[in-house]
Amino acid sequence: MITQTALLCHQFDFEKSMAFIINYGRDNDTVGAVAGAILGAYWGADRLPQAQSKLVREVCKNQLGIDLEKLAQQMTDKVY
Repeated sequence: MITQTALLCHQFDFEKSMAFIINYGRDNDTVGAVAGAILGAYWGADRLPQAQSKLVREVCKNQLGIDLEKLAQQMTDKVY
């Protein structure tokens, strides 16, 4: 319900929807992940905020050892 409210109230704007979710509290990490997935699918990765997207990729790769771009490519290869 929080995800739908955030997306609809903010016309699927990524930053405004995420700010709403984060400030709402409760289970905002899971809700934010779901909303981010929906918005990424809706807009496409190229239309998400580039600075935030780059930071997430760098942190995942450098601090967690997870290459999100490589994983995305592998998933795409399996679908096609």
